[in-house]
Amino acid sequence: MNEGLDSGMIGMILQDENETDDRKQTSTEINRMIQENLGRSKRVKITGLKGQNNIAVGMMMDCEIDISGEAGDLLGALNSGAIIILDGNCGDLAGDTLLKGGIIVMGRSGEMTGACMQNGIIVIKGDAGNGAGTRMGGGTLIIEGSVKGDLGSFMSDGTVIVTGDIKGGICPGATGGTVYLGGGVDRGLENVEMVPLTSKDVAKLSKYIDHYKISAQPSTMRKFKGGVLL
Repeated sequence: MNEGLDSGMIGMILQDENETDDRKQTSTEINRMIQENLGRSKRVKITGLKGQNNIAVGMMMDCEIDISGEAGDLLGALNSGAIIILDGNCGDLAGDTLLKGGIIVMGRSGEMTGACMQNGIIVIKGDAGNGAGTRMGGGTLIIEGSVKGDLGSFMSDGTVIVTGDIKGGICPGATGGTVYLGGGVDRGLENVEMVPLTSKDVAKLSKYIDHYKISAQPSTMRKFKGGVLL
């Protein structure tokens, strides 16, 4: 990001409440506007998103994108620096292959949240669908709610924090990674080992919980290590 850019926020109103869906702007148009406005400011606000897919995909700069509305699939996929904050729900594959930066969703997410992420952070302030953290290789995924299916399938590294339940298996086929769980898990404990929660773990969890204003008690969470054949 150039030092000469304005640090103020530029607003982009996509669609007001009286417009019909057949007039909504395409993902290509929205992403073009984001790029154009980021040429003038480090912060962009989008109002009125109506479920478009592929929003803020492949961002290669340090910036902040605030979105109000409903996002479709692949929100912030291939992100490499942006902080994306969505005030609403999103579809599948949010943060797919996240390389740097972060995504905060102030609502629920669809399936495969954080799939193949390698770095950065994703925070879901609600439930996540099946397949969250699939093939995760690094970074941190926080779900303030439950996972509606499997979590961490084929995970190799990284950290997942779930305050609710896992309504499926935990880390099936995983070779590594760490999961902190506040609730229960339906099945699939054969590829993980529950290990003692240390004071260092509690301090780490407390930092995330306090910063992102998550409702959870760090000291009562359980810690699992993936990739352990029992």
